Amino acid sequence: MDSRLRAVGVDSLSYQLTERHQRVLMAVIRSFVEGAEPVGSRTLSRSHLRELSPATIRNVMADLEEMGYLDQPHHSAGRVSTEKAYRLYVNSLGPLPVVSRADTDWIRKGYPKRVRSVGELMDSTSKVLSTMTRQASLVFLSNLSKTVFKQVRFIKRHPFRALVVLVSQGGLVEHKAIQLDEDLSQDYLDKVATYLNEEYSGMSLRQVRQKIYLRMEEQKRQFDVLYREALKLSQKAFLEDEGEEEDTIYLGGAYHILTQPEFKADVGKMRALFETFEEKSRLMAILDKCLASRGMTVFIGSENEIASMEDCALIARTYGDEEALLGTLGVVGPKRMEYPRIMALVDHTARTLSHLLAVSAF
Repeated sequence: MDSRLRAVGVDSLSYQLTERHQRVLMAVIRSFVEGAEPVGSRTLSRSHLRELSPATIRNVMADLEEMGYLDQPHHSAGRVSTEKAYRLYVNSLGPLPVVSRADTDWIRKGYPKRVRSVGELMDSTSKVLSTMTRQASLVFLSNLSKTVFKQVRFIKRHPFRALVVLVSQGGLVEHKAIQLDEDLSQDYLDKVATYLNEEYSGMSLRQVRQKIYLRMEEQKRQFDVLYREALKLSQKAFLEDEGEEEDTIYLGGAYHILTQPEFKADVGKMRALFETFEEKSRLMAILDKCLASRGMTVFIGSENEIASMEDCALIARTYGDEEALLGTLGVVGPKRMEYPRIMALVDHTARTLSHLLAVSAF
């Protein structure tokens, strides 16, 4: 499995399982994920475990139920996987499957050729992710003012016009055109950029702006020409269109919940989950927790810490770069989820978003 996976509630869940126990349990999980119906011993004997008799499978399933890995909803019905079983399953996964060429092409085509803003990119990501996984998707963008400034460049385009390129340590690259008060040469613009990079690199955008505001008040006492020009250009680069000062979450494909048998049969459960989607602050708390842990995180059932999501799983992954992550994206669906495929798609989408943030001109 990807070493960046952060599994919640990990313990030695499999120490008491024999090889046969594990084979039967994995077969139950696969069968239940595929059919969303309780799984019986005869079904497993005919499809997944043909070398074992129904009686043998039934005895093993009884053991697994006693250990807490399976549950029997009704006395005469088959068994279903428990939260404990899914945790064991996720923890025991090997390397994530390779995303197919068809899926990677579809993800790429899901983004517009010309992305005009960070918000548009996030919205496109939530739609791509929900469509590919057939689950509800979440894309969390941390407060941009907290991102750490790495570098600024000024590129002269026309007389009295220049392009500002702002690069953050999270890989976010923002471009914007500014009007110059004087027709400055490219060489002079380079000198100003060098000064600003030495002065502000390593600070959050919020700290940069605070420092600029303070220096604007001191401006009259400064006589250095380069300093004053640098201050004017930094005002245009950092203070105009300051952007979001709050965390933002983009939700996509929530209607996919309506198609899941677990929720179709219980309207109250579905309503509670949709109310949670509306209360985005609660989702932000979970995704912010994922951001702090870095890499991929899987919350199953009660690990979500939100009562209305006890029947759900959340697969989330951070995006940006390892020095300064920008946010988290993921999907919410039933615990009965196709974990390897969906984890691979979440991972690939996070990598795609990280790349687009680094190369797109906003």
